[in-house]
Amino acid sequence: MCIYYNNKENLTYTGQEHIFPASIGGIEKLPIGYVSDQANNYFSRLEQELLKYSMVSMSREIYGPGKRGTNKIGEVNVCVMNDEQNNYKLGYLFKGKPYTIPHINVNIKTGKVELSIDKKEGSEYLNIFLQKLENFKEKFVYIEYNDIPQDEILIGYYQNKYFIASSYEKIEISKIKNIIDMFLQSINKNAKFENNKSQVCVKNTMTISKDNVKVYAKIAFNVLAKYKGKEFVLNPAFDNLRKWIIGEKDLNINCFPNRNSNLNFLISDLTGHYCIITDINGYIFAEVSIYGWKHVFKLGKNPGEKFIMPLGFLCDFKNKKEYTLEEFFSTFAKTQY
Repeated sequence: MCIYYNNKENLTYTGQEHIFPASIGGIEKLPIGYVSDQANNYFSRLEQELLKYSMVSMSREIYGPGKRGTNKIGEVNVCVMNDEQNNYKLGYLFKGKPYTIPHINVNIKTGKVELSIDKKEGSEYLNIFLQKLENFKEKFVYIEYNDIPQDEILIGYYQNKYFIASSYEKIEISKIKNIIDMFLQSINKNAKFENNKSQVCVKNTMTISKDNVKVYAKIAFNVLAKYKGKEFVLNPAFDNLRKWIIGEKDLNINCFPNRNSNLNFLISDLTGHYCIITDINGYIFAEVSIYGWKHVFKLGKNPGEKFIMPLGFLCDFKNKKEYTLEEFFSTFAKTQY
């Protein structure tokens, strides 16, 4: 039985759920059989939204970790960047450093075409980029950004995806193909190579939604399951929260994260996350912090004995470690004596 979908039919259990998402450094998993593959797939979509378009997104791009909790660059959130000369670029942030992706900036009024690609990549990478432009068909990621001048269109390619950016609400495929053809025909005359050493300012769009908050809530529920077991969290006392997390019920939950907490001493916002669970007047509450962005939840009425001590789980992604609240205080005590 799944701790999220309960006794729903045709569930499978071939994988395991990370307590904290692996994409933000999570290591430990719940035992197999706790969370169904179907719930895991649903959470993957929510986590992708959180990591691309929320407050958490920028923090992760600045502090890491990379792909699946490593120092390697995973799938990046390509966005519009603006340099000191007010030129628009396509790029991304990784661990606080801006990087541009191979792209062209085309002024459709004057016909001026500029190519931006790191010189260190060499002519071989340039040839790959040109080949990808030649093979452009119809599938691409569109970035609408109103500050881009109306006559300019940016076209880039990175991680097996095409990216188009402009101030237009939508853009026709035929126009993109014409621009690419014009560029390829004039590459020898008009291409301008950039070394990308100028300072850039990242232009990105952040959203705040209930789906973002659901990732926080499922982390809290995972931690509760880690401590109290599967049978405990399957109690009907948690049905409202459970159904809200998987989209079967609507609850009035504040979507705006906060930065203030008496628990900030537990772990630095730059290196980790935490979840603390406690019993207040017979109800179970949880505070979850991801890069210092926090949400507090009322999980449900406590169906068991009152907690003598708060429950807690911390993720130190910088040092690739996770530990319980008890382990944290034990280590802390040893450093004081």
